[in-house]
Amino acid sequence: MENSKYILGLLESVLGKSKPDKNKADHMFYCPICKHKNPKLVVNIVTGQYNCWTCHPATKGKSPVTLLKKLEAPIDKIQEMKQYFKNDRTSLEDYNPIKVTLPEEFIPLSIVPKCVNLEYRHAMAYLKKRNINESDIKKYNMGYCASGRYRNRIVVPSYDKNGQLNYFIARSFEKEPRLKYDAPSCSKTEIIGFEHLINWKVPVILCEGSFDAIAIKRNAIPLFGKTITKALMMKLVESEVKTVYS
Repeated sequence: MENSKYILGLLESVLGKSKPDKNKADHMFYCPICKHKNPKLVVNIVTGQYNCWTCHPATKGKSPVTLLKKLEAPIDKIQEMKQYFKNDRTSLEDYNPIKVTLPEEFIPLSIVPKCVNLEYRHAMAYLKKRNINESDIKKYNMGYCASGRYRNRIVVPSYDKNGQLNYFIARSFEKEPRLKYDAPSCSKTEIIGFEHLINWKVPVILCEGSFDAIAIKRNAIPLFGKTITKALMMKLVESEVKTVYS
């Protein structure tokens, strides 16, 4: 289970390497509270329950969140764990793929219209100012909308590892837009930006937006915000990425 692997990786980043017990879901750690010479702290990475057989009940609970709090772990580690265990409940959140579709009005910029319209010219002029060339347009399947909700906007799609659309950003190319950016209303916890273009065996670069990632050009992942999504954090742990730049 992917979530379980993530939980294990996060726990090991705080507690050190673990040893799997007979029950594959249970992992044994050296307890940092009683400091017993043998690994006595058992954590079930599926249910989240933990117990130290030496200092029990001082070290016992139903969620790794409370465990990390007891250990005064870094706040970012605690926040990451909370993404999986809401309100210290014992069950993991299910994985729900995001279903996003491109606007019906989406027109690929890689296809030059027979009759070049004003919106197309403005879109290409805007991209030229941002040093985005035809190769970038094709690589990221960039397009624009001449009508609808995303009218006068450049649309930058994001695709998952299977080439399925998982998100998109729409940036206005008007001089003084009321709203510069727009995007579909959906949860971003399971999104990995530009996942289909990422090589997890080499250093990865994290940046805030799509245009930042396009400017970096190589192995850059847009966060579509300022925080790392649950899916991305899990993938970084699973892939054992050695170097992450931000």
